[in-house]
Amino acid sequence: MKKFLIWSLAAVITLCAAYYQRITGPTYPKKAVLMINGLSYTLRLTRSISLEERSEIRLGINDTTIKAVAFFRKFRSDDEYQISEFKYKVYPVHLFLMNRIFGIKEEKGFYASLPPQPRAGKLQYYIRITDLNGTRTLFKETPVVVRFKGGVP
Repeated sequence: MKKFLIWSLAAVITLCAAYYQRITGPTYPKKAVLMINGLSYTLRLTRSISLEERSEIRLGINDTTIKAVAFFRKFRSDDEYQISEFKYKVYPVHLFLMNRIFGIKEEKGFYASLPPQPRAGKLQYYIRITDLNGTRTLFKETPVVVRFKGGVP
């Protein structure tokens, strides 16, 4: 009985630690809830880009009446912020699981390009969104940091 309690406690601690790391790790998307033209959107802002991926950040907003701009610069620098405008794009999805099981054949949304960085390079960015209700700036005081990572052989 004592061994069972010890193993159970170890399993609970491990699961709790894994869950905590999953929701607070530095590479997982930063979430924000935003009202755009009367609809609620949950944004998942990129904090990690693989060197093999497109060097873009995505807004999960399908309303094409908005205008959005990303302001970015190198992390922990005094450089001036550069501007990248979000453009509505549609990318095809070529994964069997997504196509056949989930029925997802394309990925739509607003994308802003960032300049590719070397391995372990970091950029910080914030976003300005303009809709029918006005202009809002997200994360200007605490910019989102995106890390560029290389593949592991």
